Amino acid sequence: MHRIVAALSLTIGLWSCAQSFDDFRGVPPPPPEPIRDFLIIPGQRIGPISVGMTGSSLYKVLGEPNRASTYAANNGRQMQEVWFGTLYARLLLQNPARVTSANTIDPRYATANGVHVGISQFGLSALVGPPSMTRGDEWCYSSGMFIEIQSGKVTRISVNTPGC
Repeated sequence: MHRIVAALSLTIGLWSCAQSFDDFRGVPPPPPEPIRDFLIIPGQRIGPISVGMTGSSLYKVLGEPNRASTYAANNGRQMQEVWFGTLYARLLLQNPARVTSANTIDPRYATANGVHVGISQFGLSALVGPPSMTRGDEWCYSSGMFIEIQSGKVTRISVNTPGC
């Protein structure tokens, strides 16, 4: 099971990294103090993980990860996926390392209008409309939200820089 999740995460990570994931212009700076809520804000954050925050800030906020893996993105840049239970971050390994996406598989995290892991594909469409781009069961919204759908239900939500 772990190998399947890792392979799926890597595949999805490579697709999401095809965009300009290191362009943090227009992304608000991470908050100075960690936000301990369950809010998903497309293009900005999921709970305490903010797009653009440094790896050291991520470590200060969430501590030691449960697991981490390093891989090369399709442009040859080194990336790292770092898991903290049901939340995880993808970081571009540069100086300093920066979070390119915040991700969750936890239904407690939701957007202000109610999009969360476990909502039906129909409910998702009713709340946010059609995606800007699809690739199989992967939906991308130009607001900076990426959704994975399996068997008609949302199984993962990612927040990254706006665009697809």
